[in-house]
Amino acid sequence: MVNSNLVVDLTIQQPGFDLPRCHWSLLNRFCTAQDHCSACQKRWRQVDSDLCACEEPQTVSRIIDSCPLTKLAGGLSKLHSVDDDAVAWLTNYGGPQRMHTTTAAVTTTTTTTQGDL
Repeated sequence: MVNSNLVVDLTIQQPGFDLPRCHWSLLNRFCTAQDHCSACQKRWRQVDSDLCACEEPQTVSRIIDSCPLTKLAGGLSKLHSVDDDAVAWLTNYGGPQRMHTTTAAVTTTTTTTQGDL
């Protein structure tokens, strides 16, 4: 089981349970190593490359632990603590820029598809 060491007591609500849904979902994606990173998307055959903008394979653990563009000081344990720094990181990582990039990719694909009709 991925990151099973994060959960100490299964009978209590986990840290971050009271976060807004967008933050809670993103937190869970990172804790289960199933975010929409390039490595996962390549495995799911949604993209051809697993590279990050920093030219290294973009995995969930690399996003949090070592990517110079996105890393969180303290890594996954810090993120799971859901302190102010972790919530700020979640907000910045999952913020408008990430959503805009996803939307732009979908819009481009849709426009191209409609143009071919």
